[in-house]
Amino acid sequence: MMKERLREALESCVRELLAEAGSAAEAPPLQVEPPRQADHGDFACNAALILTKSLRRPPREIAGELAAQRGLRVDLHCDET
Repeated sequence: MMKERLREALESCVRELLAEAGSAAEAPPLQVEPPRQADHGDFACNAALILTKSLRRPPREIAGELAAQRGLRVDLHCDET
C-alpha cells in the first residue's frame, strides 16, 4: 500500500536525521494521513512537529531536511488503491 511505503520511507529518514544530529532519541511513531484540505496534497505527516523538541530546531527546517533526504525518494507511483 502506498501509504505504508511512504511511512516506512519517512521513518528511515527520521532515523537518519536523528543519527546525523547525534541524538540518542528513538524515532517516534509517525502518522501519515490524508490532509484535512485536499489541496494540501495526498498525504500529511507529523514527523517535523514531533522532532522539534529532540532536534531543537524549527519544524519547517526539519520538514525541509526530511523532504531532501534520499531515502524519501521512494517509488510511490503504483496502481494500488
